[in-house]
Amino acid sequence: MSDIWTRRHELENLRMLKQRELMDAWMRESYYPERSKIISDCAKIGHKRGKFHSNGVGWTWFYCNHCGGRMEITGPDGGKSFADDGA
Repeated sequence: MSDIWTRRHELENLRMLKQRELMDAWMRESYYPERSKIISDCAKIGHKRGKFHSNGVGWTWFYCNHCGGRMEITGPDGGKSFADDGA
């Protein structure tokens, strides 16, 4: 690989790390709590089944079309959970 590619790659990695660092506090203090509240509020009125997802190791679920939370979660042993509660 060329020196140019290496330098660009290192710069892009530094950019990514700095973005994570700058966003970390906001994500913990604002984004995740508010997203959890949205999912919880949606669960109270009823999630709307959306896109199906399988993670490839036995877990499957549907995403809610309204809040984006997971619902109808099924584990590899067949155990079921209706939905994320936002926590």
